[in-house]
Amino acid sequence: MKSVSKGTRQALMTVSMSAPRAEARSWVEPSERLRDVAIRVVRHTLIRGSRVYGLDSIPPIGGAVLAMNHFSAIDPPLVASLVPRSVRFMMKSELERFPYGHALALLGGFPVKRGAGDRVAFTHACNLVRDGHLVGMCVEGTRQPTKHVAAHIHRGAIAVAVRAGVPIIPCGIASFEWSVRRQGCCLVIGPQLRFVRSEGRGKRYELEATLLRREMCLALAQAQDALRRGFLGTVENESDGSLVVPFPRP
Repeated sequence: MKSVSKGTRQALMTVSMSAPRAEARSWVEPSERLRDVAIRVVRHTLIRGSRVYGLDSIPPIGGAVLAMNHFSAIDPPLVASLVPRSVRFMMKSELERFPYGHALALLGGFPVKRGAGDRVAFTHACNLVRDGHLVGMCVEGTRQPTKHVAAHIHRGAIAVAVRAGVPIIPCGIASFEWSVRRQGCCLVIGPQLRFVRSEGRGKRYELEATLLRREMCLALAQAQDALRRGFLGTVENESDGSLVVPFPRP
């Protein structure tokens, strides 16, 4: 075997040490028991009187991406508490430093580094939906200052759905004026959309993002209209595919 000179070994070591490496990140799977406790706390203390429509769009089994608008800090807990299946969702990595981020992790949140093309979080999301989980993603990237879906949405949710071969489900969350004192919100889940993997994804992404945003705007308009009609706290269950989080009885 031909020997390697000392100079060559040093050069190889220098290249190896300076080459970029894939980030190693461990994911802590939320305990189902703790998640159930967290959901009960959210339902009874933060989203009393809220309602969800369109639960028949949630597949009983198998993975899917929930494309969510984002108005309020309550949005991820709201979705996690109203959808009957366990939902994992992306949360900005900055939240890991705060108690709110720890609470989101109990509900199924995992961190993503915004604005950095976080391939680790993207791959993790793809693996989750391939394994049959629901993954929620706020496609606007940040909370919106008005009661409308952002004019431009990020492509990450579509990319995850296309890469994993699962449906993407538009969601409209009417939570703009949510507070601890005003807890009633409405979630409308739209019909499943399926986008296929193909060549020339650049232009297809634009078309798919336009279609997804249109469906999200429709779902949001329905949710806001339901709030205006004052459905809050009227019934516990209805036959129209809706679920109410009732006001606590005295």
